[in-house]
Amino acid sequence: QYAIPGSREERVPRSVTTNGFCVDDLFVAAMYAVSHSVLLSFSSTEERRALLTERYPTFFALAIATADAKTGAIIQPALPHHVELNSEEFRLSICVLLCKMGSAISSLAFTPPLLPIYTHWLRIHCTLFSRPSRATEILQLINDIWLNRYPQFDHLLSTPPITLIDQVFSM
Repeated sequence: QYAIPGSREERVPRSVTTNGFCVDDLFVAAMYAVSHSVLLSFSSTEERRALLTERYPTFFALAIATADAKTGAIIQPALPHHVELNSEEFRLSICVLLCKMGSAISSLAFTPPLLPIYTHWLRIHCTLFSRPSRATEILQLINDIWLNRYPQFDHLLSTPPITLIDQVFSM
């Protein structure tokens, strides 16, 4: 599910909930998805690593707030809002967040004009595969995360975030 290449013996012990869900794996999977976003296609490895190092709390909050309810049941009660996303909704949500970050991060300065496009694609996807109002819920969640209305979740990790980010770039 949120697998990291390599044997268990090579891994640092992870924070595992009672249902076997590993928060470290969720973090790595989310950072991997961000680092492979189409909006970062032309960014160097160093630029992508710097972005994740600086902004991982935002992307980690998105991952936790959108993990499936069964998987994240233990950590989600602390959240002001939760919307379980499928992989395409998560991919588009990452793009929307990156577009919002473009106003604050010079390496993403080209992204703000793309925000209406990704918002439109998210609305179309939700209309076709769920319900139109779902896009509004997802966009509100993204906005809340962007405006830092979510707590820090570093305490849920058993490994320092920077070490986990390094794992992303060694995959």
